[in-house]
Amino acid sequence: MENKKIIKVAVNTFVLKDNKILLGKRKGTVGAGTYCVPGGHLEYAELANEGAIRELKEETGLVAKTMDFVNIANTILSAVDGSHYIHINFLVKAFDGEVKLMEPERCEGWDWFDMDDLPSNLFAPHKYLIEEGLIKGKEFFDFRDLR
Repeated sequence: MENKKIIKVAVNTFVLKDNKILLGKRKGTVGAGTYCVPGGHLEYAELANEGAIRELKEETGLVAKTMDFVNIANTILSAVDGSHYIHINFLVKAFDGEVKLMEPERCEGWDWFDMDDLPSNLFAPHKYLIEEGLIKGKEFFDFRDLR
């Protein structure tokens, strides 16, 4: 049987509070040691916003009160692991709860970072999700990591 390549769908949230964005340090996965936004795989028959809400709660304990569509990004990690993702990204400015480390095997911890002083070691695709989508306001872009 032929090894078929699959395009995966990820849902992510940009959680903002007082001009700060919530980022977690990846652990035990691709990009370990880099910072990323909360998110994960969209499940079969799940609406994109429902998946983003679920992932946010599973990873941080936060419950989104409001959620707005930001953008869609086509990302290909050629140099990292050969994966190909379609990222659907949402903005959360209102939420209930306090940030908790819900998946310690996948994340070292969650911290708030000033939007004007982001960490230099952002997970490559999420760096572009933030820069192109959140900061520049692009509704769609392609990203190919050729490092």
